[in-house]
Amino acid sequence: MRGERLQQAKRHARRVLRVWRAANAGLARERWYDENGLLEQGMRYTRVRCSGPCCGNPRRHYGQRTLQERKAAEAMQAQLAEVGL
Repeated sequence: MRGERLQQAKRHARRVLRVWRAANAGLARERWYDENGLLEQGMRYTRVRCSGPCCGNPRRHYGQRTLQERKAAEAMQAQLAEVGL
């Protein structure tokens, strides 16, 4: 990433970190306040905290659908019910 896209990615990563820090204000996470910005660099490429089953893709670990896929399936079922199929 170079130039404008790099700056945009950094802004997004900083915003996510601000939200995490505010949501977990009672927890002391030294890693979230790293001086050299290693966490911010890692977050430019992915927004999840870890790749484990609690934060990552549920399809990888349990074979389940993601939240977006479940919502789409429910919406489709509702539309089919309206039509009468």
